[in-house]
Amino acid sequence: MKLYTKTIIIIFLFIANYNFSQSPSGHFDSAYVVLNLNDSGSNTWYDLGANTGNTDFNGADLGIFDLGSDDLKLIGTQHNMSKCDGCNITGSILYYRIYTYGSPSGGYTSVNSNWAENGNDGCPTQRWQNLSLTTNLLNGLSTGRYTIEIYSQGTTSNGCDFYDSNSGSNYKANFRIATYSTGNGNWNSGGTWYNSSEPGDTDYVHIKHDVTVTSSEIAGYLKVKSGSSLILNSGNDLTVNGDISNEGTITLNSASDDFSSIIVTGTSSGDVTYN
Repeated sequence: MKLYTKTIIIIFLFIANYNFSQSPSGHFDSAYVVLNLNDSGSNTWYDLGANTGNTDFNGADLGIFDLGSDDLKLIGTQHNMSKCDGCNITGSILYYRIYTYGSPSGGYTSVNSNWAENGNDGCPTQRWQNLSLTTNLLNGLSTGRYTIEIYSQGTTSNGCDFYDSNSGSNYKANFRIATYSTGNGNWNSGGTWYNSSEPGDTDYVHIKHDVTVTSSEIAGYLKVKSGSSLILNSGNDLTVNGDISNEGTITLNSASDDFSSIIVTGTSSGDVTYN
């Protein structure tokens, strides 16, 4: 009986003197990046980490934008965060960079947020946000395909900073910028195109009118808008060193002793009419 009594006393003393306190910690409950595409009149909230029913940013195709006329505006960010065991949140930051698709490079631009409100979900929570930006992310970019890469940081005053970075891979969405037709005409006529300049061999091209190919042409990507057409006269060809997205009409004309052709090195969608 004396042995059991001593054991119980020893265990009690150990528990009484053990420090069960946890290290301060914080985490993101949800995070958003807010964009406006082509002054649409409404902003789009993209999920970064959480699954909230909004469109996921990671893996999103933001679409095709016309060089010099369209815009892709960063409106800002919202971060909903929990701070547990004494973690003291002092702010949050969204980091982003833009680079040519498939070639990650360059530093990040930071967007600081402001405190919005407090709450509690078992741990104290805070919302920080900045929704006052109008940054056009297309500024300074030429035609091509690009990636926007994003991650977020919760900043603290007591060494418990935390991140939302998709397990270190960050969140990435893609978009394209293209030169585009400004009226009906021949492909090789400068007057058919934006800035009165025929597309170069690597340019991304957006057909928004009725354009006719009357010689051998090359492009880096091709989209034909709904209600528009691309016609290749017999004896002429178009090589697209990338993808074709056809929402309109593509017609290949041929004669008894000659034909036209399109060579595509990437994927192709939509129908082609052969005459």
